[in-house]
This record gives sequence, structure tokens and C-alpha cells, in this order.
Amino acid sequence: MTLALTVLHPWLMAAGAAMAAIPIIIHLLNRLRFKRVVWAAMEFLLAAHRKNARRVRIEQILLLVIRTLIILLLAAALARPVLTGVLGQFGRSATHAILVMDDSFSMSAQHRGNVEGGSIMLEARQAAVRLVEGFDPRDGVSLVLAGSRPHGRITTASYDHPYVLEQLEGLTAGDSTTDMIGTLEVVKKIVDESELERKVVYVLTDNTAVAWTDDAAGSLSSLMAAIAEKAAVTVVDFGQDEPSNVVVRDLRPDRSVVTSGIDTVFRVEIENHSDRAAADVVVNMAVDGQRVAPVVVGALPPRKAESRTWSWNFTEPGNHTIAASLRDQPGDDVAVDSVRVIALDVRPAVDVLLVDGEPGEGAFGGDVEYLREAVDPRGRDGRRVTSYNVRTVRDTEFSAADADGVDFILLANVASLNAAQAKALERFIEGGGSAIVFLGDQVRPRDYNESLYMNGKGLLPAALGPVLGTTDLDRPDQYTTFDVGAMDHASLSRLKAQQGAAGLGGVQVYKYFQLAPPAGDDSVQTVLRFANAENSPAVVERRLGRGRVLLVATTADAEWTDLPKLPAYLQLVQEMMKYLMPDVLWRLNRLVDAETQLPVSAADFGTTFLLEKPGRETIALAPTDIGGQRRALVIGDRERSPAGAMLDQSGLYAVRPSRGGTGKEFRLAVNVDTAESDLTHLDQASLSRRLGGTEVVYARGAEGLRQSLLEQEAAGGWARNLLWAMLGLLLLETLLAWWFNRDA
Repeated sequence: MTLALTVLHPWLMAAGAAMAAIPIIIHLLNRLRFKRVVWAAMEFLLAAHRKNARRVRIEQILLLVIRTLIILLLAAALARPVLTGVLGQFGRSATHAILVMDDSFSMSAQHRGNVEGGSIMLEARQAAVRLVEGFDPRDGVSLVLAGSRPHGRITTASYDHPYVLEQLEGLTAGDSTTDMIGTLEVVKKIVDESELERKVVYVLTDNTAVAWTDDAAGSLSSLMAAIAEKAAVTVVDFGQDEPSNVVVRDLRPDRSVVTSGIDTVFRVEIENHSDRAAADVVVNMAVDGQRVAPVVVGALPPRKAESRTWSWNFTEPGNHTIAASLRDQPGDDVAVDSVRVIALDVRPAVDVLLVDGEPGEGAFGGDVEYLREAVDPRGRDGRRVTSYNVRTVRDTEFSAADADGVDFILLANVASLNAAQAKALERFIEGGGSAIVFLGDQVRPRDYNESLYMNGKGLLPAALGPVLGTTDLDRPDQYTTFDVGAMDHASLSRLKAQQGAAGLGGVQVYKYFQLAPPAGDDSVQTVLRFANAENSPAVVERRLGRGRVLLVATTADAEWTDLPKLPAYLQLVQEMMKYLMPDVLWRLNRLVDAETQLPVSAADFGTTFLLEKPGRETIALAPTDIGGQRRALVIGDRERSPAGAMLDQSGLYAVRPSRGGTGKEFRLAVNVDTAESDLTHLDQASLSRRLGGTEVVYARGAEGLRQSLLEQEAAGGWARNLLWAMLGLLLLETLLAWWFNRDA
């Protein structure tokens, strides 16, 4: 550590030096203002005075020096000198410095104000290095990252400063988002457990509004307040006042299950996170790495998002990728969010399993015949007009194996499910599958309520009550219909617009179960109601895990309603299927730092798989038991996944079985969370409001940090000592002046 003296206000030092000459000038003037006159009577007095002249001269010079020093010390204290190095640390206790580095992807923004070029992260890293180089060897250092997970890189006080510098030198902006609340939790733990009396926290960040967003519980402000009680906090702001960033915010197909042989429409959404318009925006599209026709957006207004559609027909099923990337956009500060990629498991068809509870004879003799026709209707020429592949099993034959690989399970008038069947259906729905349960005269309400509803904790969205209505043709007053005036559910939006043509209001429902959804359950929603006096539920939905289930109060065939004989039935079933289309995209499409589970077939339970990350790093994976005799490749789980098997980079990941495995190679896509793409910058006042008024030191950039450190050193160091010294000299000057003149 080198010795250096810095003066915060050098002009005050210069002025003080000039003022220090005043006592000397006065002293000289006092000696020159008297005219010497020889007077005989005074010779005796002069002879006596000469005996004490030497002593008086020394006393006057001593007082002159003290008075000059008083002025110099006052000027020096006001000029606020800071002495660094060995002498600068004299008298100061050891410090625990906690460095918080924001390494989220917004820190990769190019710093337009830096004449040397480079990113904001580079400037912040250089400032952190200078900080550590200026620490005393007695100071301990911790390092916390606000983006990367886990946040704590060095969680105890490290006195190995070269090691800390090595960690900083290798630090770059990653693809994660800023998690300031999680970061402050780590910082608070470090501060609470620190054994050093003096603690300081430096937060080096681009200071975006997104980074300092609090949660509903006010965790951000309360954590910062708790930290500030025990440590001095400095926020170093490296952000830009007028950031510019155009991003590909979203890319997704119009259906979650993509099938081959038909056009799939993709929606590309572009957003302009700047205060000026983006001109000539063009999105390059690529299928399986091959460039295809681009999407032209044109001019994009400030702070606006626009979407465009683009279609593609996959001729072959299998694993495919689609990428959307912005063509070079001038002034675009961040590059990583200018690309978005999705991975698709393109199917030959959407697999639907019908579970028949009452098989019949002849055309439309059973419960599932109408349902099969509504799910997979044929055109006039006999050809299929949908992408559904329908298979039927008896309720007594339904097993967990039947649920594997299908997207929908539809139960029609199934009497009951045994424990294994109920568990298989529940796992199917929780894993992202969709189910529709139609009731009927074979249904045993008690069994349904005990094994499927389970007092609101099961998979059914409502308890089954008594059967209402009658099939007696002479009692039409007991019939009911659907309440078309209250069709507000998302699945019925198109039917509501066409309800006159669909004819739902003219449907006759002879018999139906009274459904009783649980009160206050946010996962349960009534889809459609009957137009009876009680306005009782006709269709109820429950969200369970990643899947959904619909419960229909009446039958899938024409035994309890004439709906299956009407065109409205086809429309209603198709709209329900479209609404319930399982979200199979999530397994292969995740955000950075998320986790995913990729199911493995029983034949590959003992197979080792290889995960190749975007940076070409390869990690071995073994299938993990996820319960229910099922195994999956668990990626991104810090407890169950192998070291390094994290989704911590954006891009395409390849998964392939090692030699001897039966599975095929496929890719999964990981994208950045574009919430971080909004680079809106907070000034000091806005930051203070976000922190609930907690007092922190705010420094603007590296130069602001340098000035802040000098201010803090001056406030608690040599300036105070100089003032005490000045007061001491004032007291000494007063005492000496009295002592020297006591005999006068």
C-alpha cells in the first residue's frame, strides 16, 4: 500500500497558507511603526530592558509560531486532507468490507460514456479491484453476486486479498436477472455473523428500477434498513441516464402442442426499452439453424411493444428449434436479449385417451361415441380435420401405463377409480396433462368424493351432490339449459361471440349432478352454469400442478342431454380441448436459472445421459427417481442435479444418451428473463424512496466512489484530528500569552 496525501478542497489550503502570513505581517509592522528617539532619561530603563530582551523576543516568536499554526491547521481541516497508506490507517480498526457485484445481464450494456469503450460490468469490476487494492491487510473482504446463483461467492471475511482480486478479475456479466432481495439476505447474514467491529457494504450496480423492485412484504427496504443499522452502506451507480435497448421479448407458437403436416403460427414480440424510436427493425428467423425469411417490424415507437406473426409447416415430427434475432440495431446497448430461441417436440398428432365407463352397441351406443366424433370429426370426404389421435380403453383396464405419452384423458360415465388409477390420473394432471370428466348414471358419488375430491384436496374441482332433473318426457319443467348470459370464462369467449349460431341457449339438460365447488379456493373456477333457479355450476375447472381438469355435471352422450346431437356440442368440445391444450413447451423451454425435468422411459432408467451446454461444457446426468416408479433427468436443481448441470446460460442445450441408450438426442432452449431488459435508471432520490428512506451513501460511478471514499476518510480521520490540534493550540496560546504578560 503506497503513501499518498489527497486534499479534497485544495483552494482552501492555498487560502489558509496565505492567511497564515497575517500574524507574521502584523508582527513586522509592529516593529516598524515606532520611531527611535534618544532620550537621556530613558537610558537607565533601556539598560534594564536589555537584560530581558532575549527572553521577550523568544516569547514573541513562540506566540507568533503558535498563532500561524492555528490558522494553518484551520485551513487544513477545512481543506479535508486524506492520507492513505500506512499512516492513513493509523488508529483505524480493521474493517469487514462486503462487495456486492451486480453481475446480471443488464450489466453487459455498453457504456457509452466510457471513452475507452467496454461494458458497465467492466467499469464496475475495475472500480472493485481498486477498492480491494486500497484495503489495509487487516481488512477482511467478502464477495456477493446479485445475479449469479448462489449469491455468496466469499461469505466470510477473507484476508487473502490476491484471491479476492482473482475472483473479481474473472467476473463477467452473466445471463441472470438481478435478485436484490435474495442478495441482501446473504449480505445481512454476513453482517450479522461478522466478528469485526467495523463493517462496510459496497453495492456496485447499474441501478435499474427493476433491480430495486420490492415485494409485497417490503423485504427490500426492511433488509436494507437492518443492514444499515450495523454497517455503512454505499451504493455505487454505474447506470446510464438514457439507456437504449430493443429486445425480442417473446416467441411462441399459437398452440402448446405442435404437430407436423399443418401450418403452425408463431407470434414474435419486440419491445423498445428506450425513449426514442427504433427505426427499420427486422427480425431474422431460423429453423433448426437454417436462416429463413425474416419478419419485418419497421419503426418501433419509444417504450412500446409490437408483435408480428410468422408461420411454419414442420414436415417431419421430432425435436426442432426456432430462433428469432434482431438484425443489427444501432444504439442497442444489450446483445443477449436480442435473441430468443424455442425448442419444440413436434408430434405426429395430439394423443387423446377416452376412458369409457359404459360401452354400448352400434353407432353412438356408448358414452364415448359422441365424444370421439366431437374430438376427432371427419370431413365430408372422410378425412381427418384435426390433429387429434384418439384411443379408447375400458375404465376397468385404465392404468398408469395408459397415461404415459398422452396429452388428454377424457373420462365418460366412469363408475369409480381405484387407488392406483386415481393416483395415475393425479400424476398425469400435475405433470402438465389435461383431463375432462363427464358424469352419468354409472357414477358412484361417494367414491368420487372420497377418492377424487377428498374435501377439496383431490383432483376434482367440486364435490358431487344429488342428481337433479328427470328424463321423463312428460316433465319438461324439470329440464334446464345453460346460462349463456354468464359465459365469461376464457374457454367460452369464441362461443359467447357466436352463441346465437351455436345454440347453447337452446340445449335441454334432462338430468345433472349438483356440483359443490370449495369456497375460497383460487385454483377452482366455474366455467359454465345452468340457467336453473340456483344457477348451479355446469362445468367447473381446477388447476392442479401444471395441468388442469374440467368436471362436467352431465353426460358425454345423449342420455341426460340433447347437447351431443347439436352442432353446439362439437364447438363446445373443440373449444374446451383448445383451452386445455397441455403446456408441453415448458419442459424444453426455460428461463435462465430455472429447473426442468425431462421424463425418461423405463428402458433408459440405467442409462447415463450427456448434457452439452451452450459453451460446449459437457456434464454426465443419471435419471433421478421422481416418485411413482418414474424417473427423469433433473436439470437446474441445486440439490438434485450434478454440479454444473445448471441452466445458467442462455442458448440451446443438447441432451443425448450415452452409448447403449435407446433415447434420441434432443435440444432444450434457455432464454433470459426480459424483465431485466428494462434499463430504466434510478436517480439518488428515486433510490432513496425505494429503500424506504434508509440512509445510504450514493456514489455516481468510479469517480463518485473515489470522492465518497475520500469524504468518508476525511470525515472520520485527519480533518477531525487537525481541528482538535487547532483547539489545543488555541488553549496553549491563551495560557502562554497570560504567562508571558503576568509581570507586565
